[in-house]
Amino acid sequence: MSVNNGDFVLVWESNTQNDQSKREIFEKNLKKDGLILEILSNNEGKVGFISIHTPLNVLRTYADILGIQLPMRKTPEMTSSVFNPINKSTFFCKFFKYLEYNREKLPKKSSTEFDGVYSREKEYLFSISGSTSFPPGVRSRVVDFILKRTSYSENDQLHQVGIDKLLTEKVYSAAYPLHDGRLTSGTGRRCLLRSEWGSLQKFYKYQPLEAVREYLGDRVAFYFAWLGYYTQMLIPASIFGIFCFIYGLSTLYSNKYSEQICNSESFEPMCPLCNKYCNYWNLKDTCFYARLTQSLDNEATVLFSVLMAFWSVLFLEFWKRYAFELSCRWDVSGKIQEEEYPRPDYLARLRGVKKQELNVVTRTVEPVLSFWKKKFPNTLFSISMVLLLSSLAVSAVVAVILYRISITVVIFTQWAEYDPRVHSWGLILVHGTAVLINLLFIHFFDWLYTFLAEYLTTIELHRTQSEYDESLTLKIFLLKFINFYSSLFYIAFFKGKFVGTPQKYKYFFWISK
Repeated sequence: MSVNNGDFVLVWESNTQNDQSKREIFEKNLKKDGLILEILSNNEGKVGFISIHTPLNVLRTYADILGIQLPMRKTPEMTSSVFNPINKSTFFCKFFKYLEYNREKLPKKSSTEFDGVYSREKEYLFSISGSTSFPPGVRSRVVDFILKRTSYSENDQLHQVGIDKLLTEKVYSAAYPLHDGRLTSGTGRRCLLRSEWGSLQKFYKYQPLEAVREYLGDRVAFYFAWLGYYTQMLIPASIFGIFCFIYGLSTLYSNKYSEQICNSESFEPMCPLCNKYCNYWNLKDTCFYARLTQSLDNEATVLFSVLMAFWSVLFLEFWKRYAFELSCRWDVSGKIQEEEYPRPDYLARLRGVKKQELNVVTRTVEPVLSFWKKKFPNTLFSISMVLLLSSLAVSAVVAVILYRISITVVIFTQWAEYDPRVHSWGLILVHGTAVLINLLFIHFFDWLYTFLAEYLTTIELHRTQSEYDESLTLKIFLLKFINFYSSLFYIAFFKGKFVGTPQKYKYFFWISK
Protein backbone atom coordinates (compact mmCIF):
# COMPACT_ATOMS: atom_id res chain seq x y z
CA MET A 1 0.00 0.00 0.00
CA SER A 2 1.04 3.61 -0.56
CA VAL A 3 -0.29 7.10 -0.31
CA ASN A 4 -1.52 6.87 -3.90
CA ASN A 5 -4.15 4.20 -3.13
CA GLY A 6 -5.24 5.52 0.26
CA ASP A 7 -8.56 7.13 1.08
CA PHE A 8 -7.40 9.95 3.34
CA VAL A 9 -4.09 11.62 4.22
CA LEU A 10 -2.98 13.28 7.46
CA VAL A 11 0.07 15.56 7.44
CA TRP A 12 2.07 16.60 10.50
CA GLU A 13 5.07 18.89 10.97
CA SER A 14 5.26 19.43 14.72
CA ASN A 15 7.57 17.19 16.76
CA THR A 16 6.85 18.44 20.29
CA GLN A 17 6.30 15.81 22.94
CA ASN A 18 2.74 16.90 23.64
CA ASP A 19 1.72 16.86 19.98
CA GLN A 20 3.39 13.53 19.41
CA SER A 21 1.54 12.05 22.37
CA LYS A 22 -1.80 13.29 21.01
CA ARG A 23 -1.03 11.85 17.59
CA GLU A 24 -0.14 8.46 19.04
CA ILE A 25 -3.37 8.26 21.02
CA PHE A 26 -5.42 9.47 18.07
CA GLU A 27 -3.84 7.00 15.66
CA LYS A 28 -4.23 4.16 18.15
CA ASN A 29 -7.96 4.91 18.43
CA LEU A 30 -8.24 5.03 14.64
CA LYS A 31 -6.77 1.55 14.46
CA LYS A 32 -9.29 0.38 17.06
CA ASP A 33 -12.05 1.58 14.73
CA GLY A 34 -10.65 -0.69 12.03
CA LEU A 35 -8.77 1.79 9.85
CA ILE A 36 -5.40 0.82 8.40
CA LEU A 37 -2.68 3.45 8.81
CA GLU A 38 0.49 3.64 6.79
CA ILE A 39 2.96 6.12 8.30
CA LEU A 40 5.40 7.78 5.92
CA SER A 41 7.90 10.60 6.45
CA ASN A 42 10.74 12.28 4.61
CA ASN A 43 14.40 11.57 5.25
CA GLU A 44 14.84 14.34 7.77
CA GLY A 45 11.65 13.47 9.66
CA LYS A 46 10.35 17.05 9.66
CA VAL A 47 7.22 16.30 7.67
CA GLY A 48 5.17 13.15 8.13
CA PHE A 49 2.36 11.66 6.08
CA ILE A 50 -0.19 9.12 7.26
CA SER A 51 -2.13 7.30 4.56
CA ILE A 52 -5.47 5.97 5.79
CA HIS A 53 -7.00 2.92 4.13
CA THR A 54 -10.56 1.77 4.78
CA PRO A 55 -11.14 -2.01 4.81
CA LEU A 56 -14.31 -3.55 3.44
CA ASN A 57 -15.74 -4.47 6.86
CA VAL A 58 -15.39 -0.85 8.06
CA LEU A 59 -17.07 0.43 4.92
CA ARG A 60 -19.96 -1.97 5.43
CA THR A 61 -20.38 -1.05 9.09
CA TYR A 62 -20.43 2.71 8.61
CA ALA A 63 -22.44 2.56 5.41
CA ASP A 64 -25.13 0.92 7.52
CA ILE A 65 -24.75 3.50 10.30
CA LEU A 66 -24.81 6.53 7.98
CA GLY A 67 -27.57 5.16 5.74
CA ILE A 68 -25.46 5.50 2.60
CA GLN A 69 -27.04 4.60 -0.72
CA LEU A 70 -25.33 1.92 -2.78
CA PRO A 71 -26.19 0.27 -6.12
CA MET A 72 -28.61 -2.62 -5.80
CA ARG A 73 -28.11 -5.99 -7.39
CA LYS A 74 -29.87 -6.55 -10.70
CA THR A 75 -32.54 -9.24 -10.84
CA PRO A 76 -34.06 -10.96 -13.88
CA GLU A 77 -37.26 -9.00 -13.33
CA MET A 78 -35.40 -5.67 -13.78
CA THR A 79 -35.17 -5.92 -17.56
CA SER A 80 -37.23 -2.96 -18.68
CA SER A 81 -37.42 0.65 -17.65
CA VAL A 82 -40.25 1.83 -15.43
CA PHE A 83 -40.13 5.12 -17.29
CA ASN A 84 -41.45 5.79 -20.76
CA PRO A 85 -38.56 5.67 -23.24
CA ILE A 86 -37.82 8.78 -25.26
CA ASN A 87 -38.02 8.57 -29.01
CA LYS A 88 -34.48 9.49 -30.01
CA SER A 89 -35.41 9.91 -33.66
CA THR A 90 -37.25 13.15 -33.02
CA PHE A 91 -35.97 16.42 -34.46
CA PHE A 92 -35.03 17.91 -31.08
CA CYS A 93 -33.08 14.84 -29.97
CA LYS A 94 -31.08 14.91 -33.20
CA PHE A 95 -30.56 18.66 -32.97
CA PHE A 96 -29.25 18.58 -29.40
CA LYS A 97 -27.25 15.40 -29.78
CA TYR A 98 -24.00 17.33 -30.13
CA LEU A 99 -24.58 18.83 -26.66
CA GLU A 100 -24.31 15.41 -25.00
CA TYR A 101 -21.10 14.48 -23.23
CA ASN A 102 -19.18 11.31 -24.12
CA ARG A 103 -21.42 8.50 -22.87
CA GLU A 104 -18.75 5.89 -23.59
CA LYS A 105 -16.24 7.42 -21.17
CA LEU A 106 -18.82 8.53 -18.61
CA PRO A 107 -21.76 6.15 -19.05
CA LYS A 108 -25.07 7.28 -17.62
CA LYS A 109 -26.77 5.01 -15.15
CA SER A 110 -29.49 2.96 -16.80
CA SER A 111 -33.09 3.37 -15.72
CA THR A 112 -32.99 -0.29 -14.59
CA GLU A 113 -30.17 0.46 -12.12
CA PHE A 114 -31.33 1.56 -8.70
CA ASP A 115 -29.70 2.70 -5.48
CA GLY A 116 -30.94 1.87 -2.01
CA VAL A 117 -30.05 2.64 1.59
CA TYR A 118 -27.50 0.01 2.56
CA SER A 119 -28.23 -2.47 5.35
CA ARG A 120 -25.92 -5.26 6.46
CA GLU A 121 -28.93 -7.41 7.27
CA LYS A 122 -30.05 -7.19 3.64
CA GLU A 123 -26.67 -7.17 1.96
CA TYR A 124 -27.84 -9.78 -0.53
CA LEU A 125 -29.83 -7.00 -2.24
CA PHE A 126 -26.74 -4.92 -3.04
CA SER A 127 -24.05 -5.36 -5.64
CA ILE A 128 -20.95 -5.41 -3.41
CA SER A 129 -18.02 -7.46 -4.61
CA GLY A 130 -15.24 -5.70 -2.70
CA SER A 131 -14.02 -2.37 -1.38
CA THR A 132 -14.01 -1.00 -4.93
CA SER A 133 -17.80 -1.24 -4.92
CA PHE A 134 -17.83 1.83 -2.68
CA PRO A 135 -17.29 5.06 -4.67
CA PRO A 136 -14.51 7.48 -3.62
CA GLY A 137 -17.08 9.92 -2.23
CA VAL A 138 -18.51 7.27 0.08
CA ARG A 139 -15.08 6.15 1.26
CA SER A 140 -14.04 9.72 2.05
CA ARG A 141 -17.31 10.34 3.89
CA VAL A 142 -16.80 7.26 6.07
CA VAL A 143 -13.25 8.23 6.98
CA ASP A 144 -14.28 11.82 7.67
CA PHE A 145 -17.07 10.58 9.98
CA ILE A 146 -14.57 8.49 11.95
CA LEU A 147 -11.91 11.22 12.11
CA LYS A 148 -14.34 13.80 13.49
CA ARG A 149 -15.48 11.47 16.29
CA THR A 150 -12.23 9.86 17.39
CA SER A 151 -10.75 10.94 20.72
CA TYR A 152 -7.11 11.88 21.25
CA SER A 153 -7.31 11.70 25.05
CA GLU A 154 -6.54 8.75 27.29
CA ASN A 155 -9.68 9.46 29.32
CA ASP A 156 -11.95 9.95 26.26
CA GLN A 157 -12.83 13.50 27.28
CA LEU A 158 -15.51 15.01 25.07
CA HIS A 159 -13.63 18.25 24.45
CA GLN A 160 -10.61 16.35 23.09
CA VAL A 161 -12.32 14.75 20.13
CA GLY A 162 -11.99 15.10 16.38
CA ILE A 163 -9.54 15.96 13.66
CA ASP A 164 -10.83 19.55 13.49
CA LYS A 165 -9.50 20.35 16.95
CA LEU A 166 -6.19 18.67 16.15
CA LEU A 167 -5.88 20.86 13.06
CA THR A 168 -6.70 23.95 15.14
CA GLU A 169 -4.07 23.01 17.71
CA LYS A 170 -1.51 22.42 14.89
CA VAL A 171 -1.02 18.81 15.90
CA TYR A 172 -1.71 17.97 12.27
CA SER A 173 -1.03 20.54 9.58
CA ALA A 174 -3.49 19.13 7.01
CA ALA A 175 -6.12 16.43 6.51
CA TYR A 176 -7.61 15.76 3.10
CA PRO A 177 -9.06 12.94 0.96
CA LEU A 178 -7.21 11.70 -2.08
CA HIS A 179 -8.45 12.01 -5.63
CA ASP A 180 -8.91 9.04 -7.91
CA GLY A 181 -5.84 8.87 -10.12
CA ARG A 182 -3.85 11.64 -11.75
CA LEU A 183 -5.34 14.87 -13.05
CA THR A 184 -3.99 14.91 -16.61
CA SER A 185 -3.40 11.24 -17.46
CA GLY A 186 -4.84 7.83 -16.78
CA THR A 187 -8.31 6.34 -16.79
CA GLY A 188 -9.40 7.45 -13.33
CA ARG A 189 -12.68 9.22 -12.73
CA ARG A 190 -10.82 12.42 -11.82
CA CYS A 191 -9.06 12.62 -15.19
CA LEU A 192 -12.26 11.77 -17.06
CA LEU A 193 -14.23 14.47 -15.27
CA ARG A 194 -11.52 17.01 -15.99
CA SER A 195 -11.38 16.21 -19.69
CA GLU A 196 -15.12 15.67 -20.29
CA TRP A 197 -16.62 18.10 -17.76
CA GLY A 198 -14.05 20.57 -16.41
CA SER A 199 -12.42 21.41 -19.74
CA LEU A 200 -13.17 24.82 -21.25
CA GLN A 201 -13.52 23.16 -24.65
CA LYS A 202 -16.59 21.26 -23.38
CA PHE A 203 -18.39 24.29 -21.92
CA TYR A 204 -21.38 23.78 -24.23
CA LYS A 205 -21.87 20.12 -23.26
CA TYR A 206 -24.44 18.84 -20.81
CA GLN A 207 -23.04 18.00 -17.38
CA PRO A 208 -22.44 14.35 -16.41
CA LEU A 209 -24.32 14.78 -13.13
CA GLU A 210 -24.40 11.06 -12.36
CA ALA A 211 -20.61 10.88 -12.55
CA VAL A 212 -20.24 14.09 -10.52
CA ARG A 213 -22.56 12.69 -7.86
CA GLU A 214 -20.69 9.41 -7.70
CA TYR A 215 -17.32 11.13 -7.34
CA LEU A 216 -18.10 14.27 -5.31
CA GLY A 217 -21.35 13.44 -3.54
CA ASP A 218 -24.99 14.54 -3.59
CA ARG A 219 -24.53 18.12 -2.40
CA VAL A 220 -21.87 19.01 -4.95
CA ALA A 221 -23.90 17.37 -7.71
CA PHE A 222 -26.99 19.33 -6.69
CA TYR A 223 -25.01 22.58 -6.71
CA PHE A 224 -23.72 22.01 -10.24
CA ALA A 225 -27.18 20.86 -11.35
CA TRP A 226 -28.58 24.19 -10.17
CA LEU A 227 -25.70 26.12 -11.72
CA GLY A 228 -26.15 24.40 -15.09
CA TYR A 229 -29.92 24.86 -15.05
CA TYR A 230 -29.55 28.53 -14.10
CA THR A 231 -27.06 29.08 -16.92
CA GLN A 232 -29.39 27.44 -19.45
CA MET A 233 -32.31 29.58 -18.33
CA LEU A 234 -30.17 32.72 -18.66
CA ILE A 235 -29.52 32.09 -22.35
CA PRO A 236 -32.90 33.35 -23.64
CA ALA A 237 -32.86 36.25 -21.16
CA SER A 238 -29.36 37.29 -22.26
CA ILE A 239 -30.32 37.10 -25.95
CA PHE A 240 -33.26 39.42 -25.40
CA GLY A 241 -31.05 41.72 -23.31
CA ILE A 242 -28.58 41.97 -26.20
CA PHE A 243 -31.42 42.92 -28.55
CA CYS A 244 -32.50 45.65 -26.10
CA PHE A 245 -28.93 47.02 -26.01
CA ILE A 246 -28.69 46.95 -29.81
CA TYR A 247 -32.00 48.77 -30.01
CA GLY A 248 -30.64 51.45 -27.69
CA LEU A 249 -27.54 51.89 -29.85
CA SER A 250 -29.61 52.02 -33.05
CA THR A 251 -31.84 54.78 -31.63
CA LEU A 252 -28.94 56.71 -30.12
CA TYR A 253 -29.26 59.60 -32.60
CA SER A 254 -32.97 59.26 -33.32
CA ASN A 255 -34.44 59.45 -29.85
CA LYS A 256 -36.38 62.69 -29.64
CA TYR A 257 -35.61 63.37 -25.99
CA SER A 258 -31.83 63.03 -26.25
CA GLU A 259 -31.82 64.88 -29.58
CA GLN A 260 -33.74 67.80 -28.09
CA ILE A 261 -31.06 68.05 -25.43
CA CYS A 262 -28.09 67.73 -27.80
CA ASN A 263 -29.41 69.82 -30.73
CA SER A 264 -30.71 72.73 -28.73
CA GLU A 265 -29.44 75.99 -30.25
CA SER A 266 -30.46 78.31 -27.46
CA PHE A 267 -29.38 78.47 -23.86
CA GLU A 268 -31.73 76.32 -21.77
CA PRO A 269 -31.21 77.39 -18.19
CA MET A 270 -31.77 74.65 -15.63
CA CYS A 271 -32.29 75.01 -11.91
CA PRO A 272 -29.18 74.73 -9.72
CA LEU A 273 -28.41 71.22 -8.50
CA CYS A 274 -27.86 72.46 -4.97
CA ASN A 275 -28.81 75.47 -2.88
CA LYS A 276 -26.59 78.51 -2.20
CA TYR A 277 -23.44 77.17 -3.90
CA CYS A 278 -24.55 75.93 -7.34
CA ASN A 279 -25.31 78.16 -10.36
CA TYR A 280 -27.73 77.80 -13.27
CA TRP A 281 -26.51 75.45 -15.98
CA ASN A 282 -27.29 74.72 -19.65
CA LEU A 283 -29.32 71.61 -20.49
CA LYS A 284 -27.12 70.93 -23.54
CA ASP A 285 -24.17 70.27 -21.24
CA THR A 286 -25.70 66.86 -20.40
CA CYS A 287 -25.76 65.67 -24.04
CA PHE A 288 -23.22 62.89 -23.58
CA TYR A 289 -24.87 61.67 -20.40
CA ALA A 290 -28.29 61.68 -22.08
CA ARG A 291 -27.08 59.56 -25.01
CA LEU A 292 -25.27 57.17 -22.69
CA THR A 293 -28.47 56.75 -20.69
CA GLN A 294 -30.44 56.15 -23.90
CA SER A 295 -28.20 53.24 -24.88
CA LEU A 296 -28.84 51.48 -21.56
CA ASP A 297 -32.30 52.70 -20.55
CA ASN A 298 -34.73 52.95 -23.46
CA GLU A 299 -38.22 51.87 -24.48
CA ALA A 300 -37.17 48.24 -24.87
CA THR A 301 -35.94 48.17 -21.27
CA VAL A 302 -39.53 48.36 -20.02
CA LEU A 303 -40.47 45.27 -22.01
CA PHE A 304 -37.28 43.56 -20.86
CA SER A 305 -38.12 44.20 -17.19
CA VAL A 306 -41.63 42.76 -17.64
CA LEU A 307 -40.24 39.65 -19.35
CA MET A 308 -37.62 39.22 -16.60
CA ALA A 309 -40.40 39.30 -13.99
CA PHE A 310 -42.12 36.41 -15.79
CA TRP A 311 -38.74 34.71 -16.30
CA SER A 312 -37.97 34.73 -12.58
CA VAL A 313 -41.28 33.06 -11.75
CA LEU A 314 -40.87 30.44 -14.48
CA PHE A 315 -37.28 29.75 -13.47
CA LEU A 316 -38.27 29.13 -9.85
CA GLU A 317 -41.15 26.82 -10.72
CA PHE A 318 -39.20 24.86 -13.35
CA TRP A 319 -36.26 24.48 -10.98
CA LYS A 320 -38.59 23.08 -8.30
CA ARG A 321 -39.72 20.42 -10.76
CA TYR A 322 -36.17 19.62 -11.84
CA ALA A 323 -34.89 19.50 -8.25
CA PHE A 324 -37.72 17.20 -7.23
CA GLU A 325 -36.93 14.97 -10.20
CA LEU A 326 -33.28 14.73 -9.12
CA SER A 327 -34.30 14.11 -5.51
CA CYS A 328 -36.49 11.20 -6.55
CA ARG A 329 -33.92 9.83 -8.97
CA TRP A 330 -31.11 10.00 -6.40
CA ASP A 331 -33.39 9.19 -3.44
CA VAL A 332 -32.08 12.04 -1.29
CA SER A 333 -35.41 13.41 -0.05
CA GLY A 334 -37.22 12.64 3.17
CA LYS A 335 -34.17 12.45 5.44
CA ILE A 336 -35.10 12.33 9.13
CA GLN A 337 -32.93 14.51 11.39
CA GLU A 338 -33.53 12.22 14.38
CA GLU A 339 -31.62 9.50 12.53
CA GLU A 340 -28.50 11.67 12.27
CA TYR A 341 -25.69 11.43 14.74
CA PRO A 342 -24.83 14.50 16.86
CA ARG A 343 -22.17 16.85 15.57
CA PRO A 344 -18.78 16.43 17.31
CA ASP A 345 -18.63 20.16 18.08
CA TYR A 346 -22.09 19.92 19.67
CA LEU A 347 -20.89 17.16 22.00
CA ALA A 348 -17.69 19.04 22.80
CA ARG A 349 -19.53 22.22 23.80
CA LEU A 350 -21.84 20.23 26.06
CA ARG A 351 -19.04 18.35 27.78
CA GLY A 352 -19.97 19.85 31.18
CA VAL A 353 -23.62 18.76 31.01
CA LYS A 354 -24.28 16.02 33.53
CA LYS A 355 -27.76 15.02 32.40
CA GLN A 356 -27.59 12.50 29.58
CA GLU A 357 -30.16 10.30 27.89
CA LEU A 358 -30.15 7.38 25.49
CA ASN A 359 -31.20 8.24 21.95
CA VAL A 360 -33.33 5.27 20.92
CA VAL A 361 -32.86 6.05 17.22
CA THR A 362 -29.06 6.29 17.07
CA ARG A 363 -28.59 4.02 20.13
CA THR A 364 -26.06 6.41 21.66
CA VAL A 365 -25.96 8.33 24.93
CA GLU A 366 -26.28 12.09 24.31
CA PRO A 367 -26.22 15.12 26.64
CA VAL A 368 -29.53 16.88 27.23
CA LEU A 369 -29.44 20.55 26.22
CA SER A 370 -31.11 23.02 28.58
CA PHE A 371 -33.31 25.36 26.54
CA TRP A 372 -33.46 28.33 28.96
CA LYS A 373 -29.84 28.20 30.14
CA LYS A 374 -28.03 27.55 26.84
CA LYS A 375 -30.28 27.42 23.78
CA PHE A 376 -32.42 30.52 24.36
CA PRO A 377 -29.62 33.00 25.34
CA ASN A 378 -27.43 31.96 22.42
CA THR A 379 -30.31 32.12 19.95
CA LEU A 380 -31.36 35.56 21.24
CA PHE A 381 -27.78 36.82 20.91
CA SER A 382 -27.58 35.43 17.38
CA ILE A 383 -30.81 37.18 16.32
CA SER A 384 -29.60 40.47 17.82
CA MET A 385 -26.31 40.21 15.94
CA VAL A 386 -28.10 39.51 12.66
CA LEU A 387 -30.20 42.66 13.12
CA LEU A 388 -27.09 44.67 13.97
CA LEU A 389 -25.21 43.38 10.94
CA SER A 390 -28.18 44.16 8.72
CA SER A 391 -28.19 47.74 9.96
CA LEU A 392 -24.50 48.00 9.05
CA ALA A 393 -25.30 47.25 5.40
CA VAL A 394 -28.00 49.93 5.42
CA SER A 395 -25.52 52.36 7.03
CA ALA A 396 -23.07 51.67 4.19
CA VAL A 397 -25.74 52.69 1.66
CA VAL A 398 -26.35 55.91 3.63
CA ALA A 399 -22.59 56.57 3.62
CA VAL A 400 -22.47 56.20 -0.17
CA ILE A 401 -25.40 58.63 -0.48
CA LEU A 402 -23.56 61.21 1.63
CA TYR A 403 -20.47 60.72 -0.53
CA ARG A 404 -22.44 61.33 -3.73
CA ILE A 405 -24.07 64.47 -2.33
CA SER A 406 -20.78 65.90 -1.07
CA ILE A 407 -18.79 65.17 -4.23
CA THR A 408 -21.58 66.55 -6.41
CA VAL A 409 -21.55 69.85 -4.50
CA VAL A 410 -17.75 70.09 -4.68
CA ILE A 411 -17.56 69.37 -8.43
CA PHE A 412 -20.34 71.71 -9.48
CA THR A 413 -19.13 74.58 -7.30
CA GLN A 414 -15.44 74.30 -8.19
CA TRP A 415 -15.48 73.23 -11.87
CA ALA A 416 -18.67 74.69 -13.34
CA GLU A 417 -16.97 78.00 -14.16
CA TYR A 418 -14.02 76.37 -15.96
CA ASP A 419 -15.70 73.56 -17.90
CA PRO A 420 -19.33 73.84 -19.07
CA ARG A 421 -19.41 70.10 -19.74
CA VAL A 422 -19.01 69.34 -16.07
CA HIS A 423 -22.67 68.34 -15.89
CA SER A 424 -21.90 65.38 -18.19
CA TRP A 425 -18.56 64.07 -17.00
CA GLY A 426 -19.23 65.18 -13.43
CA LEU A 427 -22.31 62.99 -13.14
CA ILE A 428 -20.42 60.05 -14.67
CA LEU A 429 -17.52 60.58 -12.25
CA VAL A 430 -19.79 60.77 -9.22
CA HIS A 431 -21.81 57.73 -10.21
CA GLY A 432 -18.75 55.68 -11.17
CA THR A 433 -16.82 56.34 -7.95
CA ALA A 434 -19.95 55.77 -5.87
CA VAL A 435 -20.45 52.39 -7.54
CA LEU A 436 -16.83 51.40 -6.82
CA ILE A 437 -17.13 52.42 -3.16
CA ASN A 438 -20.39 50.52 -2.87
CA LEU A 439 -18.70 47.49 -4.44
CA LEU A 440 -15.91 47.64 -1.85
CA PHE A 441 -18.49 47.81 0.94
CA ILE A 442 -20.32 44.82 -0.51
CA HIS A 443 -17.16 42.68 -0.72
CA PHE A 444 -16.06 43.61 2.78
CA PHE A 445 -19.45 42.87 4.33
CA ASP A 446 -19.68 39.67 2.31
CA TRP A 447 -16.50 38.39 3.98
CA LEU A 448 -17.56 39.68 7.40
CA TYR A 449 -21.06 38.21 7.19
CA THR A 450 -19.80 34.78 6.15
CA PHE A 451 -17.36 34.66 9.06
CA LEU A 452 -19.85 35.89 11.67
CA ALA A 453 -22.67 33.70 10.34
CA GLU A 454 -20.54 30.60 10.93
CA TYR A 455 -19.65 31.76 14.44
CA LEU A 456 -23.25 32.62 15.37
CA THR A 457 -24.51 29.29 14.03
CA THR A 458 -21.89 27.43 16.03
CA ILE A 459 -22.88 28.99 19.37
CA GLU A 460 -26.56 28.14 18.74
CA LEU A 461 -25.70 24.51 19.55
CA HIS A 462 -27.46 22.65 16.77
CA ARG A 463 -27.51 18.92 17.34
CA THR A 464 -27.22 17.60 13.78
CA GLN A 465 -25.35 18.75 10.72
CA SER A 466 -28.64 19.26 8.86
CA GLU A 467 -29.92 21.68 11.51
CA TYR A 468 -26.58 23.49 11.46
CA ASP A 469 -26.59 23.81 7.66
CA GLU A 470 -30.19 25.07 7.56
CA SER A 471 -29.52 27.76 10.18
CA LEU A 472 -26.27 28.81 8.50
CA THR A 473 -27.95 28.99 5.09
CA LEU A 474 -30.75 31.16 6.47
CA LYS A 475 -28.32 33.63 8.08
CA ILE A 476 -26.11 33.90 5.02
CA PHE A 477 -29.14 34.36 2.77
CA LEU A 478 -30.63 37.14 4.92
CA LEU A 479 -27.36 38.99 5.43
CA LYS A 480 -26.21 38.73 1.83
CA PHE A 481 -29.64 39.67 0.52
CA ILE A 482 -29.55 42.91 2.52
CA ASN A 483 -25.91 43.47 1.60
CA PHE A 484 -26.36 42.99 -2.14
CA TYR A 485 -29.80 44.54 -2.66
CA SER A 486 -30.10 47.38 -0.15
CA SER A 487 -28.60 49.85 -2.65
CA LEU A 488 -31.01 48.63 -5.34
CA PHE A 489 -33.96 49.14 -3.01
CA TYR A 490 -32.75 52.68 -2.38
CA ILE A 491 -32.55 53.38 -6.12
CA ALA A 492 -35.95 51.86 -6.80
CA PHE A 493 -38.00 53.35 -3.95
CA PHE A 494 -36.16 56.31 -2.40
CA LYS A 495 -33.74 57.95 -4.82
CA GLY A 496 -35.12 61.19 -6.26
CA LYS A 497 -38.26 61.10 -4.13
CA PHE A 498 -37.19 63.71 -1.55
CA VAL A 499 -35.39 66.40 -3.56
CA GLY A 500 -37.91 69.19 -3.30
CA THR A 501 -38.04 72.35 -5.44
CA PRO A 502 -35.59 75.28 -5.86
CA GLN A 503 -37.79 77.38 -3.60
CA LYS A 504 -37.93 74.70 -0.95
CA TYR A 505 -35.10 72.17 -1.09
CA LYS A 506 -35.19 69.21 1.24
CA TYR A 507 -32.06 68.59 3.24
CA PHE A 508 -30.25 65.40 4.20
CA PHE A 509 -27.79 65.84 7.07
CA TRP A 510 -27.80 69.61 6.46
CA ILE A 511 -26.86 69.10 2.80
CA SER A 512 -29.40 69.87 0.10
CA LYS A 513 -30.13 67.19 -2.45
